[in-house]
Amino acid sequence: MASLREKLMRKLTICLIVMICLIHPAATAVAQATRAQKGQPSPIPRTRVLNPKEITSIIRAVEDEIYDYSQERDFDDIGIATDGPTGRTIQVSIYIDPKVTGNGEGEVIYKDMPYGEIVRIFHVSADGMVYLFGKPSLGFPVTQISHYTVFMDDDELCRDKAHWLRRVFIVQENPSKELINEAAKRQLLRVGYSDYLDKLDSPSAPQ
Repeated sequence: MASLREKLMRKLTICLIVMICLIHPAATAVAQATRAQKGQPSPIPRTRVLNPKEITSIIRAVEDEIYDYSQERDFDDIGIATDGPTGRTIQVSIYIDPKVTGNGEGEVIYKDMPYGEIVRIFHVSADGMVYLFGKPSLGFPVTQISHYTVFMDDDELCRDKAHWLRRVFIVQENPSKELINEAAKRQLLRVGYSDYLDKLDSPSAPQ
């Protein structure tokens, strides 16, 4: 028989899942996060193949978030660095599950510095907009549907990287204000909030 602690943990898990599903319709992707944590097949079949435009949008969403949260300097020792006319840029690998559910939910794996490697749940809307689940400001604990890959089964992680699409996203070490502003505006459009613009509007922000 299950112990009292196990019963309480099970109830807590169910409550968390219900709360997430109420917060955002696309959060049915919780099932995929459960698969990532337990190494079990996802109960939600992924049958639709991402098109090139959607893949580009996923990468853009990752890049925009990095600039919006001012994380670009944290990628110093990650990926392949190149010096060019716009300064130093860094290429970082990202692994994208080529298939999504009928609702447009899927997973990507990449290093989101300074946090580390994460498995990130995303949602592609009907108009092609990509929403990333989880917030860098909260970290990526196992209690979140987007979390550190250290919580995944090692064999599954290796298998996913071997079979998913491998692409790269680009991080500019010294992005221009124009680039950051455009990224922040897209973030605001995606999630209704921009960390960069919020701090810019703060009374303590430098004038």
